[in-house]
This record gives sequence, structure tokens and C-alpha cells, in this order.
Amino acid sequence: MMIANNLRSIWTRFSAGIAVVLAAGVVPVNSASIQESLPKNTLVFAQITNAKALRVAFEQTQFGQLIQDPALKPIRADVAKNLEKFSSDVKQAAGVTLSDLLALPTGPMNIALVPVSDEKVPVGFYASLDAGDNASAFTDAMSKLIKFGTEKGSKVATETFNDVTISIVSNEVKGEDGKSMKSAIALAKTGTVFHLATSASVLKSVIKGVGSDNLASAEDYRKAVTKFRQGSQIQYFASAPGLIKVIVKAAAANVDNAAVDVQQIETIITMLGLNGVKGIAGSITLNDTTFDTVISNSVLLAKPVEGLLKVFKLKPTKMEPEAWVPGDIFSYQSFGWDLDTAYTAINEIVNQFQPGLLNVLEQQLVGPNGGDPLSFQKDLFGPLGNRITVISDLAKPITADSQRSLFGVALDDSKAFAKTLQKLFELGGLEPKKREFQGTTIFEIEPNLPAAGGVDVNSGPLSIAIAKDTLFITSDVTLLESVLRGGSSKLADSAAFKAVAKNFPSSTSSISFAAAEEGARSVYDMIKKGQLDKAIGAAAGQVGQANAPDISDLFDIKKLPEYSVFAKYLSNSGGFSTVDDDGVTAVQFSIRKQNP
Repeated sequence: MMIANNLRSIWTRFSAGIAVVLAAGVVPVNSASIQESLPKNTLVFAQITNAKALRVAFEQTQFGQLIQDPALKPIRADVAKNLEKFSSDVKQAAGVTLSDLLALPTGPMNIALVPVSDEKVPVGFYASLDAGDNASAFTDAMSKLIKFGTEKGSKVATETFNDVTISIVSNEVKGEDGKSMKSAIALAKTGTVFHLATSASVLKSVIKGVGSDNLASAEDYRKAVTKFRQGSQIQYFASAPGLIKVIVKAAAANVDNAAVDVQQIETIITMLGLNGVKGIAGSITLNDTTFDTVISNSVLLAKPVEGLLKVFKLKPTKMEPEAWVPGDIFSYQSFGWDLDTAYTAINEIVNQFQPGLLNVLEQQLVGPNGGDPLSFQKDLFGPLGNRITVISDLAKPITADSQRSLFGVALDDSKAFAKTLQKLFELGGLEPKKREFQGTTIFEIEPNLPAAGGVDVNSGPLSIAIAKDTLFITSDVTLLESVLRGGSSKLADSAAFKAVAKNFPSSTSSISFAAAEEGARSVYDMIKKGQLDKAIGAAAGQVGQANAPDISDLFDIKKLPEYSVFAKYLSNSGGFSTVDDDGVTAVQFSIRKQNP
């Protein structure tokens, strides 16, 4: 089986070259938190606050309950059988099964990326986990992994630092091109905590701590902490300025025979305002009292927002689905976008590089029959409103092409934009087909766009219409016709949407809704008909991934139980974004179902 073979290959490389921790003697645990031990300029930090609590929370989620449903027992047996060789490799190397090994951590688990002095690879990796009462069992498993690795050719050296034994496991393997590749991992144990790093120096810096100048003291990280959802089991933070800096320097160091001016690149980043992104913070919460799952992501921004960031200024308001949105769709996303500010920001950025460029371009945007040139501000941005919406539904019967989507942009002046649309057709040399439907003119255009990266973007003729104070664009005219026809139920009035919407704040910059049973049913039907593997394979082939995994590698799709087994564990989900003094926060959640 392809998946099992791939996992086996990954495990063999891991166990031969990256064993985890030697059975070092127990020493006192550093009393400082990991945030107090990592350097202030840490690039990325992520933490599972308590591994055991996370496992318990996952088992109590609806998905966790689903995979334990008796009706899925044949599926679980198939998966276990198809991964048996991989699992046996883990048992041979570590002396415990993979599931047992994953169950050993009981406390915090951490990973971090820190800057190092190597110009070509200026980033070091660090990870740790607390095995708590299972430390002895974890030590035994790791010792067996070390032994297994040395039998496969890995070499182990040790040194002592601050009474801590550090083991350096090195390995050399040949790549697909026949060239040898060397790797080394530094390992240590302090009390019940096991550490891993890409070098002994990184490991030493964490073990000894860095004093008061640490991650916990960094202003951006302290702001990130305020964005973590209370009770979340997974939390993560990334320093945008730090990442940009090391990426630019690494690119300069690794480009041969090319003059890369790091200072010039950093100047451009400043001009674009990208240096105003201070960080990204996020958290994941499972089995909340109200929600089954909550994912929160925040972008921390400096004030005032400048450059490119001004282009994407969100428009906070009280949002609800537009009157034209049907009640039987399975996906709805809508966000407010201050397009007037966006135009001003675009003009300012362009003028920094070439003053007056947009005005010059406007003078050239004249149709074949002459007339006034197109004005970006008056003709394009002026008539547009401040809201963009995307809806999706499913055409029956369910196939790989069943999903229909419609893109809508609110208009402040529909008549003015109708004239703009005609100008755009003329400028593009387009002669769309026109027809009337329910008193609205529908324009149909064959896109004939070139493939991008091997992906065919011509899914069908584009249908465009202006109605209900909205510009509609879709590649499936039947959904557009349904919206124009009206008369059906409205999403805003549906009980399902209201149950999700009651969790939205009073003022938001975006809202979303997904009907879980409807969306999942399409996936279920595609799996049963063998169409999902074909769709995944086609998508993978378009992006150059020929060996896409097959679901049939894991289990026999004929053993899938009735859809009702899955449906009882599915609940609707929603999302929203808000703007505050620190930046933008986006939250996605699924409602907790009572007694699934």
C-alpha cells in the first residue's frame, strides 16, 4: 500500500538518523518556563499546554467520538491492517507501538525556531516534551530508538553541560541524486523533560536559560498571549519581523553569482508597510463547553497601518446575510472591505515607485471607439460598495463537479457600474453573449485564460450580472439564475444560521457559515462512488504531485456505513473576524452537538 510504504520509509529515515533522547541521568528541572528560557528573538513558538489533557479533549470531540463509533469498527480494522508494517517498525525500534509512544507525553510539548549565526541556514530548531510519570517508559523507548539508529549507521557522541548529558546523534544518507547528506541532532533530558535541537549550542542556550531578555519579555509575544483563547490546548506565535529578516538574509547567502542587496529589499518592505506586521498568534481549543472546536488566529499590526496593509483595510459593521442569499446553500462567506481606502493606498504605493503611474495608465485605457478613458476611482472603485460575498451549494446528483459557487460584490451605484462594465468589455475586446433572465441581463464570457502552473483555470463560461445592488460573477449560471429568481427561503431566516450567528460579536469585519451535513454528504457520496480519489489525483497532477494518496489504500470504501452514522456527529460551523487596536483576529468554530 502506497501510504503504508511512505510511512514506513519516513519512519526508517527517522529512526536511523533522528533518534530522540538518550537515557541520560536525571538532573533538577529548570524552574523557568520554556518561554523564559527561549531567546527574546525567537522566530516561531508553539505549545501543547498539556498533552494528556489534549488527548482527552480530542476523544470527547464529535470527531473523536465518531472514529470510535461501533459502525466504523471495520474501517478501523482496515486502517490498522494497512498500517501494520509501519506500526511493527515502530514496535521493533522503540519497543512500544506507535499509539503507546504517542500516549507517553503527559505535560507540555513545545517547538521553537530560533535564529543562529549560520548565514546559509540561519534558523535552529528546538523541541521538548514532558513525560511526567511516564518518563521512565519514555526513556526506555528512546534508548531503544538510539540503539536501533546506531544499528542503522547513526553515530552517537556525548558531552556534559551544566550537569546535563547532551547526546549528539549524527547520520549520513544518500539523497536521490546520489549525494551524501549529513544531519545531526542534539538530545538531552532534564528531570521528566526531554529535549531535542538541531545543534548542541541551541540546546545549551535553552537548558541554561537566557536571563531576563527572553521570549516571555518580548512585547509582541506578550500581546500574542492576550489573543490566545482561554483554556486553549494548542497555542502558537510567529515573529513576522524576525522571519522576514532571516528569510531575506538566507536568500542573499544562498544565491550564487547574483547581487542581492539586503538593505534595498528591507527598504522596499518598509515602503510597502510590511514591517508593520508584528506577529501572528493563534490557538486551538477542543471540547469547549459551547463549541466542539475553536480556532483563533490574530495578525498583530503596528499603528498606524501603512503601505500595502492599508489596501486590505476591513470595514467593521453589523453583518448578516444579504436578502438574496438562499437558505439551502452549504457555505457562506462575507467580509467588509473598505475599497475607497484600498484605492487610495494603491495609489500611494504606486507613487512611491513611479509618481503618477496610475494617471498615465488611465489615459491609455480607452476603448476602440474612443470616448473618455477609464477612471480607476470614478468608474471602478467609486461605484463599488464595501462588501464581498461568496456562496456555494451542491447540484444534484453529487459528482466531483457538483459544487457551484457565486461571487458577489455590493454596489453603491449599480447604474454607474453598469456603464463601467461595458467599458471593461470594450477595453478587453470582449463580445459577451447577452440574454435576459427575470428582467436582468446576463453576460456570458468564455475566459480562454492560459494555464497557470499547469492548472487549467477555464472551468466554464463566466456569467456576469448586475442585480439587487450587487455585481454577480459565477462559472455556473444555474446558481445565478436561482438567486435572481428568488422566492425561496433565505439564509438569514434559517434556524441553522441563527444558531451559529448568536455567537458572532455585535460588530464584525467578516462572517461565515457552513452547513456540515450538506457539505460532508458530498464528500461521503464521492468516496462511495470512488470519485474523491479521482478528484484528488487530478488536482495533485495539476500541481506536479503524481503520487497522490488513495483513500482505498487505507480502507475498503465498500465498508463505509450509512451516511446517517456520520451525520449524527456533524454540526454546523461559523466564523467571524474583528478589528482592535492590536490588529485583526479571525475565529472559526463548530457548534457542540448535544448527545450526538
